[in-house]
Amino acid sequence: MKKKRLIIFFVFVLALILDACAPTTPEPMKKTDPLLMVEVSATPEPTEEAEPALTFEFPDTEFPLAELGPYNHSIFFDADYTDPQRNNKKVSAVIFYPSLDDQPDVRGAPFPLIISDTNIAYLFGSELASHGYVVAGIKNLTHSSFWTERILEQPLDHVFILNQLADHPPAILTGIIDTNHVGVWGYSFGGFNSLAVSGARVDPDYYVDNCKNPENIEKNYGKGMIGYFCGTYENWDAFVQKAGPELTESEDGLWQPITDERILALMPMAAEGELLFGPKGLAVVDKAVLMTGGTNEGVMYEEFYRTFEELGTTEKTFISFVRRDHMMIRDLIPQNQLRHLAIAFFSHILKGYEDYGYYYSEAYISQTEGLAWGWYDE
Repeated sequence: MKKKRLIIFFVFVLALILDACAPTTPEPMKKTDPLLMVEVSATPEPTEEAEPALTFEFPDTEFPLAELGPYNHSIFFDADYTDPQRNNKKVSAVIFYPSLDDQPDVRGAPFPLIISDTNIAYLFGSELASHGYVVAGIKNLTHSSFWTERILEQPLDHVFILNQLADHPPAILTGIIDTNHVGVWGYSFGGFNSLAVSGARVDPDYYVDNCKNPENIEKNYGKGMIGYFCGTYENWDAFVQKAGPELTESEDGLWQPITDERILALMPMAAEGELLFGPKGLAVVDKAVLMTGGTNEGVMYEEFYRTFEELGTTEKTFISFVRRDHMMIRDLIPQNQLRHLAIAFFSHILKGYEDYGYYYSEAYISQTEGLAWGWYDE
């Protein structure tokens, strides 16, 4: 198993460097609107004859859920699809899933689906799969030096992959993926993507007014960060045209959400986006959210927490990583902490494991070195 983890770690590093892409051969998608809530899929419900899920014996460690769970796992590397509603855009994913002798393990199936990018999938997918999850890492979700149309396209990729795995999963995974209980997990710009599919709505007036008059922005982003966030503003008319009236038109002035009712839990880590959604656009979020931020991220730590405060959901948690900066994702200790938190959070929300809620609760976090509940002051 250590050998498997080592191999996956090297693949993850290679993915960060090369951001490799994959070939395509899709099945046609149902002609439904990907921007709005879509109909619930026919994911099979467990029957009385279904084999029970494997149980996890909690080890006596500080972060017990960072340890591998009771399942083995395998990887399906090329789930390739084409979106006919976006000029035949190619969208591909790598999929981690519980397995037995390199075949899907049906004990406890179907398993909740976690959607992420490949960076998160390669770093955490094996542990999630070992705890009874299917993890779909969307390929080629690249970052850029400023906000572009990616802030529209990448959230749409998340909803599209959900639809495809519900309606056209790889044959080997038929009946294995529970697409009615879905979590989304991302870091940095991936955190933006997970926030963007939470039900948050773009507030165009808030965004345009702030970018037009950056001196009025309460937070001192600095010239470089303002240029990064306001890249879309520089081409706003073209961006609005690309989004289209189905997304941009509403009675209250906010854009329509890019989400799906099957997405129940979001884990935006170090997530930017407050400037685009604003207080009004974040207030409509009603899903379970676990946010994280490093206290050494300066003004961005302030933004992460402000975003958290503006979320309308009552089921929300913010955990601070004390004296950690934006690169903490590369360090082993924060990685273990994030593995633990993700499995605790998703198991509590998506599987209904009430006892797992303790492992990301205030009582647990307050006694854990390096983490703090909510906002942290030195």
